[in-house]
Amino acid sequence: SLASTVACLYTGKLLNGTTFDAATSNPATFPLANVIEGWKIGIPLIRAGGRIKMVIPSALAYSCVGTNGIAPNSPLFFDVTLVQVR
Repeated sequence: SLASTVACLYTGKLLNGTTFDAATSNPATFPLANVIEGWKIGIPLIRAGGRIKMVIPSALAYSCVGTNGIAPNSPLFFDVTLVQVR
C-alpha cells in the first residue's frame, strides 16, 4: 500500500542506456507515497524478494518538467528488487 515503507535495490536508466540513479549494493529505503507514480503502480505488484522491470512513461515519472539531469518528457527504465516492505 502507499502507506508502506519499502527497501529496494534498483537501477534507473534512460532508454538510451544511461544510468541516472542506482542503489545496487545497499538497499534504498523510502515511503512508497514519496516516489514517482510509475513506482506507486508497479512496486505493489510484487512481494518482498520479488523483482520487476518497468518502462515508465514520462507522464508517470517526471512529465514535462524533468529533474536532476533527466530531460522533460523522458520515459524511464527501472530494474527493481523489492528487499523489504514495512
